[in-house]
Amino acid sequence: MDPHPPQQGPAGLDAKDLEALAAAWDAFEEGKLEAAAAAARRLARRTRGHPEVRLLHAALLIEEGDAVSALEELEACAGRVEDAVLHSYYRGVALFDAARFEEAE
Repeated sequence: MDPHPPQQGPAGLDAKDLEALAAAWDAFEEGKLEAAAAAARRLARRTRGHPEVRLLHAALLIEEGDAVSALEELEACAGRVEDAVLHSYYRGVALFDAARFEEAE
């Protein structure tokens, strides 16, 4: 599954932010979690916590083993991201990791 946001930009992100978000997802995919996290923090400040940035942050939190915080981020961006399937995927992973099996199904 390719976790990149769609090529067409989500509302509220300019070209610079979209490029930075794509680069952060690339770093995440390459296992460069510190670089991805730093980029996500910068984007969160610059975009005031845009839902697409929150989705990336949730993915990072899952990788760091913090499923509960990831669920909080995912709840904050639920229904507000362009790729609902990707959101559902990370929500399921976070629910499973948090041992909330009934909700993960």
